[in-house]
Amino acid sequence: MKLIGGKPKKTHSFNGKRVKRGLYRSQNGTTINADVNGAYNILRKSNPKFSFSELTKKVGEGILDWLHPYTGLKIC
Repeated sequence: MKLIGGKPKKTHSFNGKRVKRGLYRSQNGTTINADVNGAYNILRKSNPKFSFSELTKKVGEGILDWLHPYTGLKIC
């Protein structure tokens, strides 16, 4: 579908899914708070070199407390 005087609408695909309100499950099974997931995606988009392991080096391991307790996230 074309917008008036614009480019065709882009389609986006998502690899994960919403588990319940406020929880997101990624393609690899990691369960994470939806707000944290959104913030992470914004960081990745604004800084292509961003990595979660670099973030933990800068702000400390305390950031892991923000994640959902059932997460399978591994810091490399």
